[in-house]
Amino acid sequence: MIDLTIPRSDYRSRWRPIWRRRVQSRNKSASHAPRNSTARETAALLVDRPRTTSIRSMMIITVMLLIIGGVSAFDSFLTIKYQESLAHLELNPCCRWIMGLQHPGQEPFAQVVETDAMALFLGLKMAGTVGVMVTIQGLFMWRELMGLAVGVGVAICQLGLAGFLTLGLC
Repeated sequence: MIDLTIPRSDYRSRWRPIWRRRVQSRNKSASHAPRNSTARETAALLVDRPRTTSIRSMMIITVMLLIIGGVSAFDSFLTIKYQESLAHLELNPCCRWIMGLQHPGQEPFAQVVETDAMALFLGLKMAGTVGVMVTIQGLFMWRELMGLAVGVGVAICQLGLAGFLTLGLC
């Protein structure tokens, strides 16, 4: 059987950075060189390091997710409440297409949204909202600052939508 193991001294010198090899070769003694860890020890340190997520950032991401979900729920409530006049009120062309409505200005314009189309629209809206919230949470767990930045952007857009729905502001 062939022995494929590398002797410890060769293994450590192979993974040692070049500048550390030069320091050790200049000093001619290993006591002056910085201690090098093996790849296995380094990997264990990286895996076992604790997460340093602060309570403040956890509170911020929670508030942002509550804003996103709350505004989406409010929009769904208004969609159900004003279902009869939705043909005149809905401005989004994608939503109009999902609900089977014609564009404003085309005849006949007086339409009522069917129950099946409304159910499909609200289901897709809810799935999209849940997908966005899960994506923001995943980004936050992967890269905290990236998750916060995306979450702030989406929350600001949702607050703008809430202002548009309640006050009619653009």
